[in-house]
Amino acid sequence: MSAGKLYPLVFEMSVVQVTLFKSKVLMANDKSLFLEDRVKIIIAGALCVEKDKVKNGVLLDKDLGADYLDKAVIQMNLEDAFNIVVPDKDIAEKNKVSEIINYIKKRTDATVSG
Repeated sequence: MSAGKLYPLVFEMSVVQVTLFKSKVLMANDKSLFLEDRVKIIIAGALCVEKDKVKNGVLLDKDLGADYLDKAVIQMNLEDAFNIVVPDKDIAEKNKVSEIINYIKKRTDATVSG
């Protein structure tokens, strides 16, 4: 296959991934969903995996294949969805889905009560 024929295929795949990601981000911003579901949707969207694969005990790097750039995308989307600031070091220290969920719970409780 020539390079000219490969690029449209790659572009089409990325458009599908971007569309899927955007729909998951919109779902994550739905305030009627529970916090845990919103966090899992954000993680699933950033990593282009099904939400069912994002379980509390799952490791972002080993189980879902996340690298530092993926964690940065997760960080930015969490900040947008929950209207908080997540310092780089805080997200870097979290590797389990449950750790991120608990972190967001604490941060949003502090925002509401503080």
